[in-house]
Amino acid sequence: DKPLSLIGDGNRDEIVIQSSKEPSLRVETSSAKIQNLTFQTSETGLLVPLIEQYQGLLQIENCLILGASQRDISHLMAALVTISGMNTMVILRKCKIKTSQGGILLQQGAQGTLQETIFDSYSGDSGTFSGIAVNIKKGCQIQLQNCEFSWRRCGVLLAGRGGVDHCTFKSNEVGITLVGKDIIVQNCNIHTNLTGILLQVDSQATITQNRIVENQKEGIRLGAGASASILSNRIVKNNIGIHVESPAGDVLIKKNRFLQNSQKSIDLPFLSKVVLEENDIIHP
Repeated sequence: DKPLSLIGDGNRDEIVIQSSKEPSLRVETSSAKIQNLTFQTSETGLLVPLIEQYQGLLQIENCLILGASQRDISHLMAALVTISGMNTMVILRKCKIKTSQGGILLQQGAQGTLQETIFDSYSGDSGTFSGIAVNIKKGCQIQLQNCEFSWRRCGVLLAGRGGVDHCTFKSNEVGITLVGKDIIVQNCNIHTNLTGILLQVDSQATITQNRIVENQKEGIRLGAGASASILSNRIVKNNIGIHVESPAGDVLIKKNRFLQNSQKSIDLPFLSKVVLEENDIIHP
């Protein structure tokens, strides 16, 4: 239970902790600080995490975390960092995570704050998508700030509660998938994905002051029964700006600017409960 500090002295790229079968680090102390290190799997990755935490506070700062470089489907769901338990919290700051498998998993009531971290993938060169970068299970809570996500099957999958603020999602299959409730997505740059934001069935979120641009399918897609307040976003040059499936939940679309979306700016089901107020729509 004693506090742990593991801090690299020198260039982090040259201080490498590598694992091929077992986790490189398992944290079961009251608090731990990991800084300026590289954690790395073999090329084919692990079916266990590189870093595991089961209690206490874990701080990871200025680390490079490298997973599988081969896009082997058996590893896509294996997260590099797993945080588990009601009494656990991770703060991850100024790191880079590059892998073709999963990135970070929060489960069993864990909490986390992720800041100024880049989630990258080896698969971008081939135009394919890797595993989920940040996977937040039901009952968990997360705050993401100033992070970047690219070439992922899903950048953030959020089934718990929390917020996504000032993050960038580009060239993902889906930028953000929302499954939980009481979620806020704000001030983000969401561009050139297949779908920008996906709200699954019966989810609930506030989506405000984002730049949602040039997504190949929908800028925002709401599944049946999903509820959302979509406020003051700039929704530009998507195939469809906002698509709402039937039956619609409680949806407010207000003070957004729609510009040059190819098929439709807003695609609504017949006899829906969607409320439209003070939107600026310029269709090509």
